[in-house]
Amino acid sequence: MKKVRVSLISFFNPLENPLGFFQTGFVFIFQK
Repeated sequence: MKKVRVSLISFFNPLENPLGFFQTGFVFIFQK
């Protein structure tokens, strides 16, 4: 759950953490 929360924060702040933003995108696609 902690990783999900962190990835959500990165997802909503792509300018602050672009790498986290892309990683979240890939994880989101794989989970679906």
